[in-house]
Amino acid sequence: DTIYEIGSATKAMTGFLVADLVRRKKLNLDAPVSGLLPGLKLPAFEGRAITVADLVTHHSALPVFMPNLSPADWQNPYRDYTGHQLAEGLLSVKLARPPGAKYEYCNAGFATLGFLLSQREGKSYPELLAERLFRPLKLAGASVGAGPHPERLAKGHDADGQPQPAWDMKVFDAAGAVRAPAREVLAWLAANLDPAGDETGRSIAHAHKPLKPFEGGRIAYGWHIGKSGMIWHNGQTGGHHAFLGFDPKKKIGVMVLASTAAMVGDEVAVAVYSDLAG
Repeated sequence: DTIYEIGSATKAMTGFLVADLVRRKKLNLDAPVSGLLPGLKLPAFEGRAITVADLVTHHSALPVFMPNLSPADWQNPYRDYTGHQLAEGLLSVKLARPPGAKYEYCNAGFATLGFLLSQREGKSYPELLAERLFRPLKLAGASVGAGPHPERLAKGHDADGQPQPAWDMKVFDAAGAVRAPAREVLAWLAANLDPAGDETGRSIAHAHKPLKPFEGGRIAYGWHIGKSGMIWHNGQTGGHHAFLGFDPKKKIGVMVLASTAAMVGDEVAVAVYSDLAG
């Protein structure tokens, strides 16, 4: 029942929301994002616009960090960043290559996706995730940002063991703001390992569809698909680390949650997966 920040593993949930709209034919993966968001203009490269698929697969060519992200407190870097700043930052970016050409991990792309999802559905990102994912899977303790039981949140630490505050992601919610009890993160992993036949399960399965390549294999709707067959995403905040990985063919799922921002969680998860997979 201890609650952890899962950081960027949230992106797989955002990917689920995109896959859900695509599967229900309410969103076109190949649509230029600027055309879907009146008032928000994304950069282009020699006429090649950024599409929904580019954002959800980290192929947007947007910078890893927005140029105008200058936190007052690096222990909580996104707390004061506003939607207006995101729009200004996107306007100021000049792409170095065409979108779709190369994988490069990008938080700003998922922040933009969160804004797109909210505008398209007329609900906030936390409301969408609660309606489309948390309630159908009965994840009553999961939340975007602070939830109803802050006393159950594991106290975070950096890699040296120093206490760290929880992050307030706000505009970047869709990139890494989910907090959930360990048992519910495991339930989300199980739902991906063996998707149900209902609407939620069909969208979960659709989110596993490979869309573009990356160095270690393929990337789906936020999820990475390794050459071994494991579908995975990790995440890290200032004080927490998470790794979720599963192999539908081998029926293996591995979850590591830690209240320390140390990458050792990935090493443990991959070692356990490798052992189970033989």
